[in-house]
Amino acid sequence: MATLPPPSSSFWAAFFLLISFTQAFYIPGWSIKSYSDGDVIPLLVNKVYSDKTQIQYAYSELPFVCPPSGRRRVGGLISGSSIALNLGEVLRGDRIVVSDYELEMGKDDEVHYLCSHKVDRAGLQKAQEIVKDNYVAEWVVDNLPGATNFVSADKTRKYYASGFKMGFQDEDPTTGRPRYFINNHVTLVIRYHMAPGRDGQQGKKVIVGFEVYAKSIESGNRDAQGLPASIADVSNGMELTMRKNGTAAAAYYSSDSTYHPATIDDVDEDATLTIPYTYSVYFREEPHIEWQNRWSLFFADQDDTTGTHWFAIVNSIIISGLLTAVVAVIFARTIRGDLKAASVEDGKLKIKRGRTG
Repeated sequence: MATLPPPSSSFWAAFFLLISFTQAFYIPGWSIKSYSDGDVIPLLVNKVYSDKTQIQYAYSELPFVCPPSGRRRVGGLISGSSIALNLGEVLRGDRIVVSDYELEMGKDDEVHYLCSHKVDRAGLQKAQEIVKDNYVAEWVVDNLPGATNFVSADKTRKYYASGFKMGFQDEDPTTGRPRYFINNHVTLVIRYHMAPGRDGQQGKKVIVGFEVYAKSIESGNRDAQGLPASIADVSNGMELTMRKNGTAAAAYYSSDSTYHPATIDDVDEDATLTIPYTYSVYFREEPHIEWQNRWSLFFADQDDTTGTHWFAIVNSIIISGLLTAVVAVIFARTIRGDLKAASVEDGKLKIKRGRTG
């Protein structure tokens, strides 16, 4: 009886590819990380998505948000650099990038200036489309997605919904035309719990919640550093419109007019809109939620979960099918080669026995 030769290198390559495929799916919050006061906490921006459409975008590539500065952060991370994704994150359509938001454990920041980004006509149109389609942004801190806080219908339970809205839509009371506002200020609330074991004895903390509260604040009434006069008392939001311009329609209005172009096409091609971005950071202790239970609030109200993203599911199935096919082909060719080699060896043995017999 012939003996099969030892597995070839291609066999082991296929084997390890299969192992990595089965183990690559993202398990949220798998490894615990403790922070001391003053430690820098990276904030990663991911993607924007909507229940109205299956198309997702990378947040960092949107033409109306602050572009990455490219600065090297504490810990070696560079603003704008992409984070290596595992297979599970790739299948989800994640596009995780290091941001310029500065978070230090235990350090509150009432208001912090990020940038003032100049948007052209095409960028303004994209911003309006994003707001109109109710897109939601997903940011990540310590493997937790930034969440919007809700209370159940009976007001007895708190629960989270991943992401926060990019803006909101209103209606002009005079013309009835829609008006779009961008959320250009975010309040970041990091909820922490004392770390277990020795880290806790040393005063270290673990993150158990990441809440994002977005707000639209007008570009006017700001100081020299670009900070708004007030964050709590906001009368006007940051409207996505280019008002006074050189079009024929605008010529009929005085210089102090609040003329609103009916469409984007009614705006000069070289017109721009400057959007200032700011943020606030607050750290709050959460004594009732331990690290291993920090995902429980995301599943507290399953009735309010977002709709199914069929595009992402189909994309995942296609990629999974392709990877499975690649592994199957490698296995088939390896086994076929091994069987062929075994057959040749068996034939040689028979010939040798015939000659010696």
